Amino acid sequence: MFDSYEHTLTRQGKFVAGYKHCDVTRDSMGTYLFTTLRLLRVLRGSADWKIGKRVFRLREGDIIAVNNAEVRQFVHVDPNQGFLCEIFAFLPTIFGSESECLRLFYDRGPGFVPVFESSLPGFENVDRILDLVREAFCSDEDLYAYIVGLLSAAAAGLVRGIERRAPETLGAGGGLGGAEIISDAIRYINDNISNEFSVAELAAALNLSRGYFTSLFARYTGTTPAEFINRCRITNVITLLGTKKLNILDAAFASGFGSSSGFYRTFGAVLGMTPSEYLRRVRHNSDAEN
Repeated sequence: MFDSYEHTLTRQGKFVAGYKHCDVTRDSMGTYLFTTLRLLRVLRGSADWKIGKRVFRLREGDIIAVNNAEVRQFVHVDPNQGFLCEIFAFLPTIFGSESECLRLFYDRGPGFVPVFESSLPGFENVDRILDLVREAFCSDEDLYAYIVGLLSAAAAGLVRGIERRAPETLGAGGGLGGAEIISDAIRYINDNISNEFSVAELAAALNLSRGYFTSLFARYTGTTPAEFINRCRITNVITLLGTKKLNILDAAFASGFGSSSGFYRTFGAVLGMTPSEYLRRVRHNSDAEN
């Protein structure tokens, strides 16, 4: 499985955000992780979705906020209606220094629930904002600033709703500087995904000690920098396999893996299967849909 969109937003030729529909007709065969932050809105049907270690029930009209650190998997889909949602995906860097927006994705307390129903205070406003985002993505005009502003408003609206209903489910926060550091770190990872680099080198690029950076990153994302980098590399491998005529190892080396053994070990740890098994399942799913 690889990331593709019906409409994309770019800056200087690089991907910034994308919009698409996702139509799921059966339970997922694998687990998936993307490097983007995402807001999803359910258009039809229902499903049980495993996000990280918890399973959530998604229903028509719900809005879901997922980050790029928690692996997801559909474990059950409505056999009658299936499950259709629209996805608003974007890099965390679009928020700039707006730490309040990043809190929705990274600054989560133990009781945080990423699924928002219509009873959430301010839900209708966020719902209308997403309508505007969809319309803007479908426009032929260059609406970069408009789309970025709307996505920021949607994220901030959800944070405000959470603060009014259950503020304890948001973490204490690491301050504005912490949010900027996480955003800069993810930008560095995305920009250098084809190169080998260590967590220490990443921390040094941000002028931080490895220990402080690792602690801050884990507090915001719930995972270590090393685990996150590995997931991003695996995501890039899957993208390359789906979009370019590369064999498995060529895609691995183009995604920053320095050895075949390291790649196979990491792939198994992230997705719970070998690359060959993953490709067989993807082909099987594709054949079943055609």
